[in-house]
Amino acid sequence: MLIEYPTSSFQQAMKLSEHELIAFVGGGGKTTALQFLAKELTTSKKKVTLTTTTKMLLKQLCFQGEYIISGNYLKIEETISSLTNSKKLIALGKEQISEEKIGGFPPEWIDKLWNLGKVDYLVVEADGSRGKSLKAPAHHEPQIPLESTLVVSVIGLDILNKRLTTEFVHRPELVSLICDAAPGSIITTAIISKLVVHPFGLKKGVPSKARFIPLINKIDTIRDWLVARSLALEIFRADSNIESIILSSFIQNSFSVVRRCN
Repeated sequence: MLIEYPTSSFQQAMKLSEHELIAFVGGGGKTTALQFLAKELTTSKKKVTLTTTTKMLLKQLCFQGEYIISGNYLKIEETISSLTNSKKLIALGKEQISEEKIGGFPPEWIDKLWNLGKVDYLVVEADGSRGKSLKAPAHHEPQIPLESTLVVSVIGLDILNKRLTTEFVHRPELVSLICDAAPGSIITTAIISKLVVHPFGLKKGVPSKARFIPLINKIDTIRDWLVARSLALEIFRADSNIESIILSSFIQNSFSVVRRCN
């Protein structure tokens, strides 16, 4: 049996505890979700650090202005340790690899930073999708810190009925292989649900102690909500270990949680 309840709070939708290391993977609004959560948490007067294990645009990672870029781990540790109550949100990166892009930290650095216990929430973008609403991870992805307490896997609902090609999907050949779908075929809810639950799909690299929550994003019309609920049901049927799925529209600041009811 499933239950659904709406909320206007993203952190409530995720049922966050007082301290969490949250990794975002997938595509279809991952960076938007990460930024939205960071802003919401700082509004709640929490100390939040935003970073990545991949590459991000400088303007996306440092969207609030306060940031430190350094390849010196001890300097980064010192920055985290000296955070005061007046600094609620800080972005961290390892190196500036171009005028627009920042390179992230190895997952091991983030684990060490988290274990300092100096921040309430450490929010990490753990893979890239090149702006596509659906992706499959390459052999080196995702780069999820082992200490992560929550992994959120993002899918953009607007990928439905698009073609399984590079125009719409990041690494469509891997999606095709994982989901046993012909290259160029129409993307269905069955393909998406297979990708979400497959150990080499969007559940790849999730630490054994971490919670895993799929997030179906870009739900912007009444019909979208109906389709998203149908997709959520397919995901639940495909994986009995998934306890909840978040449906979201960041444009409308609207969230709904679908959860198993035992």
